[in-house]
Amino acid sequence: MSSKNDPTKSPPPRLEFDDGKRILQQSAPTNVSPSSDTNANPRQNIALSEYYEIPHLTSLIRERYRRYITSCPSPESKRSLYKIALQFPNESINDAASVSLLLEDSLLDAPDEPEEESGMNPLVFVLGDNTMGGDCCVDTLSAAHLTADVIIHFGNACLYGDEYGGAEVIFRFGQWDLDVGDVVASVRGVDKLLVLYDMKYEWKREELERCLAESLEGRGEVVV
Repeated sequence: MSSKNDPTKSPPPRLEFDDGKRILQQSAPTNVSPSSDTNANPRQNIALSEYYEIPHLTSLIRERYRRYITSCPSPESKRSLYKIALQFPNESINDAASVSLLLEDSLLDAPDEPEEESGMNPLVFVLGDNTMGGDCCVDTLSAAHLTADVIIHFGNACLYGDEYGGAEVIFRFGQWDLDVGDVVASVRGVDKLLVLYDMKYEWKREELERCLAESLEGRGEVVV
């Protein structure tokens, strides 16, 4: 008896071919909660200038430019063009162009110091895909190719190493919102507090320490 007519044997698998219309016509599920988006911008509704600390960055960069000018051995070696590379984490890349323009305008509007002579001519640009393997690492390779004088690294950083290819590095961790009142309420009744915090909440440290100390009313100690 041939296997074709043998009822105890399973038939061979049937192969079906189509031109792709079947899968193209299927509906994709849309019940994905927005809160599950791990790449959501951490800035939320905080203003760009505040979250990225544009005034403070302007001051830090001008300070480094003055240091560069005073370190030049001769007037001929001085140059006004000063290159500032911005490195953003993936979740903040949508802010990159706006931050670049804000920072460049802020640098141009800042008054020149006497030692700057002709003044700084800032060139602010954004580094693209990270060549160092992760957002936490400073992309020194890309910055070196573009001969950056300063690298501003935004977001979480591993702070690994102390050599950055000749460019100075400024780390900014962002200013994440924090409800200090909720924090104080969550530890009410505790007399001794040791508070460890992520650097993105550094801008709230003084307010948090003051409010926690006030809530203890002299009964205990707060270390932040």
